Amino acid sequence: MLTSIVRGFLRFGGFMPEIPVAPRPAPAKRPARSKKAVPAKQAAHAPAPPLEAAPVYKELRRKPTYGLGTACRMYAEYLIKGDFDRLDARTLADLATVMGPEITEWQRALRLTRQGPWRTNGDLSEDIARAGARRLMIERLETWEQALTALDARNREAVDIGWPVEPPLKLPAEVAAALEARRKAALERAKQRARRGASEGGSAPVPVPTEEVAPPLGPR
Repeated sequence: MLTSIVRGFLRFGGFMPEIPVAPRPAPAKRPARSKKAVPAKQAAHAPAPPLEAAPVYKELRRKPTYGLGTACRMYAEYLIKGDFDRLDARTLADLATVMGPEITEWQRALRLTRQGPWRTNGDLSEDIARAGARRLMIERLETWEQALTALDARNREAVDIGWPVEPPLKLPAEVAAALEARRKAALERAKQRARRGASEGGSAPVPVPTEEVAPPLGPR
């Protein structure tokens, strides 16, 4: 203690030089905390994102894992049980994706004409089943015509009561071509009858059909 006092007087009188003191290092700056940072405890208890948000889940939802036979069976069961009109958009989209646009519209035509749904034989390959469905669509042109008429009547009624109208029936290209050829043949026959009636002198001309065929689905 005494030694420190003596040294202090000597330094004050200039008899003893000052001992240089190293400067204290500046305190290290703490990193700025992000406003979006979540405390560890809070992050541990944060709710996990929903399963539907996972990329793998979305990929699975985009690609149904069942085939044509299963899709047709599910479609028929929904109709028989009366659940079809209550299906969510995702289920309807999955069924349409698996069945394809042609069979989907064929099923719709059958539904509009109050006929049973089309099903495939489980023993057939998918390609053969689809080819058989296309042949059936061409053979049963009357079903398409009746479906177009029924849809037109339903949409007129919907407009009258203020309900949304249903989308048009999209015909496969082969069906649209066959119906157009059929319409032209009927038009030609009507013209011939009208000409015969006029030449025979007296009968009123036969009305000429002018119905338009619904637009086709286009090339596959």
